Amino acid sequence: MQNNTLQSEKMSISYVRSDSVPTSEVHKVPQADGYSIITQLRYFERHCLWRGGRVVFDGSHPEGSLAITDLTEDWRCMHGSPFENVRFNIPRSVLQDFAREHGKTSFVTLTCERGLHDPIVTSLAQALVPALVRRVPADTLFIEHMMLALQAHVLSCYGGINVQANRRHGLSNRQLNTATSYLAANTGRDVRVAEVAAHCGLSLSYFIKAFREATGRTPHRWLLEYRAQRSLDMLLGDQSIAEIAAACDFADQAHFSRVFKQIYGATPGGWRHQRKL
Repeated sequence: MQNNTLQSEKMSISYVRSDSVPTSEVHKVPQADGYSIITQLRYFERHCLWRGGRVVFDGSHPEGSLAITDLTEDWRCMHGSPFENVRFNIPRSVLQDFAREHGKTSFVTLTCERGLHDPIVTSLAQALVPALVRRVPADTLFIEHMMLALQAHVLSCYGGINVQANRRHGLSNRQLNTATSYLAANTGRDVRVAEVAAHCGLSLSYFIKAFREATGRTPHRWLLEYRAQRSLDMLLGDQSIAEIAAACDFADQAHFSRVFKQIYGATPGGWRHQRKL
């Protein structure tokens, strides 16, 4: 069985996959004051679930189906067939704090009809899979943005709280300059978006939405574009593509090339060749 986990603040994200037919072993789900949000990435033919010693589910899960489990309860499960899913574990306190930041104090619990198809949660999970299985790099800004998007979605859809209803104004010019200057000054390390928000005197979730309204980009995307722009002058010189990737704080040459092509429509080598004709 493959089990890869990323940690984001108090939350965790796990990619779990089994391609063999499991044994009939029953597993106890660790209890915690929070929720497990699971989206199936492929058809799961046989899954048995107990709550408080009683069978509450024995059947299959379609691809893309969602399950939200309250981890304060006693759960046990048996995997009777191969499966592949992504699991988000979120403490109740994190959701309560997120709701309070949006002026809401009524969050009680998350409720979801088992088997519901939720394309938004599935899309968020699929966006994180490459980082979870270590095929491509992912920085903290990207992971935090995905987790905040998940919180907003599940609270709105399954927590009875409209987190979009209490909107404030965006960033002031001073706050925007503070944010972009801080990101630019720390481009060489894995900066946390909470640091940037704190420098602007704003909560984490509000800052990300306000930054996007002000720039049309997430902090993660803004930083990638800033790094790519820094590379342009270097590409007119004689440094190798790998050296430029390192100098501009990309994870490696492949990461640099992928981001550069997304922004400029050509690889760094192709862009350099066109400018030197």
